[in-house]
Amino acid sequence: MKKNVFFLIILLCSVSLFAEPSKFSTFVELGGSYQFYLEEASIETESGSEKLFTSMNSLSIDFSVKDFFKPDAKVGLGGNINLFFPLGISMFTNTQSTNLSNSDFDLLIGATFLMGPAIRPVVKEKFMLTVTPGVALDFIVMKAENVHETVMLGGLGAEVGADLFISEKSYIKLGLDYRYYFIGKAENGLGKANSFAIQPSIAFGFITK
Repeated sequence: MKKNVFFLIILLCSVSLFAEPSKFSTFVELGGSYQFYLEEASIETESGSEKLFTSMNSLSIDFSVKDFFKPDAKVGLGGNINLFFPLGISMFTNTQSTNLSNSDFDLLIGATFLMGPAIRPVVKEKFMLTVTPGVALDFIVMKAENVHETVMLGGLGAEVGADLFISEKSYIKLGLDYRYYFIGKAENGLGKANSFAIQPSIAFGFITK
């Protein structure tokens, strides 16, 4: 997972590093969020097939970068990296349920990545609206007495951010991320997934150039 995090950071920064600074307007954001995750799967029981739902609530530290080719450009490149800390995991069917807290695990942590075009349809003196649709990836590491597993999820997502400027080069961002995952990989191999995550956030941002 460390290699993937390092690679994405390099990819996000590469546009700024290898372009003329005068041609870019770069927005950098650091904040926090609350993530709600829900997965649906089918399992076989003695009474037949049942739906199994897994939910997870998490707190997250978020880092985002948006690069535009010039200050008045409407389209650029955006991405974010979120390191999240699950508060607990709940699994339930129509007949039974199981609840686990983070104290039941020796290690329970995850990271999300989203990268794609950054589009800003509204730009005002004190307000900017940005939409960043793109490819979404999730990594979740779980380690307990009898469990040591890394789950990877892939899909599509989007971040919507409302930037409220408090000075010429600094602002507060109110954001909302939505991600839908349709492919997953765990110890039993690669397969289909059917899960989504909703993540409201708040961040402090500043324009670097």
